[in-house]
Amino acid sequence: MRMIEISDEAYQTLAKFHGDVNLYVEKLAAEAREVAAVQEGIDAYNAGDCRPLAEFGGELQERFGIDTSQA
Repeated sequence: MRMIEISDEAYQTLAKFHGDVNLYVEKLAAEAREVAAVQEGIDAYNAGDCRPLAEFGGELQERFGIDTSQA
């Protein structure tokens, strides 16, 4: 984990409003990773790195032996 430095005043303010500062910072980091992952998907889509849903669905059905003939 990367360490960050914050002033005592900032730490006290964070603790006042969010309780455990370490848990709050971990939550923010997790949210940042989620945002980055979503952005990565958007960028891939915009770059044309995608395929039709029917093709992808068919591949999943074949891989996992899903029979859709009764659906």
